[in-house]
Amino acid sequence: MHAAGLAGTDRAAIRTARLLLRPIGAEDVEGLVHFLSDPAIAYWLSFVPRAFGPEEAHAIITDFHRSGALVWAIERDGRLLGHIGIGDELGYWLAPDAWGEGIATEAARAAIARHFEIGRGRIRAGVDPENHRSARVLERLGFERTAVEWTWFASREKACRRILMDLEPARWPRVTLAAQ
Repeated sequence: MHAAGLAGTDRAAIRTARLLLRPIGAEDVEGLVHFLSDPAIAYWLSFVPRAFGPEEAHAIITDFHRSGALVWAIERDGRLLGHIGIGDELGYWLAPDAWGEGIATEAARAAIARHFEIGRGRIRAGVDPENHRSARVLERLGFERTAVEWTWFASREKACRRILMDLEPARWPRVTLAAQ
């Protein structure tokens, strides 16, 4: 689905118990550059080039909007903590000082709910086998391992293994009820 085919509410802000997920925009360029230049974050993301600046941030935001992906900035108490989106795959990143607080799970649960509410189908995610925290987030949300592939990681300048995981819409209600 292309951006022009999206209803305005598809990308509307989402509030959770602790977070605000707001549509990504030009105001996020500085935050993207700051965080995605951090090797602790970029290491786990396949799309981040070794040199990441404002041009790359603008290009990513433009690509997200053109692709029809659902992408939000993750904020808590007005502070940018990361981004989450669902396009071809579910993807997210968080500031290192926000790791281990359940923020990725909370944000992903809200983004996935919106994805399924608007009638979109299966969600795929990919995770580096060494990224145990992210794999646990995906498993907690009901994703099931389906395959392993090799993917080019620009920040590492080499191909790396990724575990592919899928979440089917029919599985989602069972997962959300179990989490309550």
